[in-house]
Amino acid sequence: MVTAGSAGLAWATRHGAGVLPGQKVNVRNPIGAGDAFLGGLVSRLEAGLDFAQAACWGMATSCAAIEQWSPGGATVRRVAHFHHLITAP
Repeated sequence: MVTAGSAGLAWATRHGAGVLPGQKVNVRNPIGAGDAFLGGLVSRLEAGLDFAQAACWGMATSCAAIEQWSPGGATVRRVAHFHHLITAP
């Protein structure tokens, strides 16, 4: 997994590889963006999602987190909003 901020991310596993483009986000505070990403990713892997799906949730969590002034302030609603944008065709 390689995250590249506003440029998005790329990953490769033995089961496949992929790229997610960056999202338009009103950045208020980027502190904790990587932690938020990892939390979203790992929580979805633990729930049994495949790596590609979990990466989408990780990105959505990170996007929602950096909109907040306080690290860790992402809401479920904003994470769901970004997840929809990331996974929409």
